Amino acid sequence: MNKYKIKINCTHPNDLRINDRVISKNRRLYNYIRSKMQLENIDYITKMLIVYKTDSNGLESKSIEFIINREIDENEFILFIVKMKDTGFFSLNNRDIKFIDTTSSRTIFNRNFSSLVKVEIIQNGKFINTSTYTGGVIYER
Repeated sequence: MNKYKIKINCTHPNDLRINDRVISKNRRLYNYIRSKMQLENIDYITKMLIVYKTDSNGLESKSIEFIINREIDENEFILFIVKMKDTGFFSLNNRDIKFIDTTSSRTIFNRNFSSLVKVEIIQNGKFINTSTYTGGVIYER
């Protein structure tokens, strides 16, 4: 059962890029990411998605999400971020990357993507999610 994910926002062009390319709905980009990251060799990754979220005010945000089949420790999380960076991902906006327990929406780890420095975790209270989601699968085991 997949109950964890790694999530990083990429709404703005400087939030997250790969080799100076904006993350978008582009099959050739998906193929490039799959070949460079070699996700099939990471046992805990079951899926990689690009997710478009539209809130009740019509504002759209975009994120990359990796669906995880087990809880990972903080060292594995850091090594995964390093793997992303080695693949060519980078952020100019000091974007945070989070490891989340999806059953409770609780953030377990939060790091600055560029510097790997820990970022304070602020848990949101319970709320009713009225957003709509669309997206594409970049990788699936």
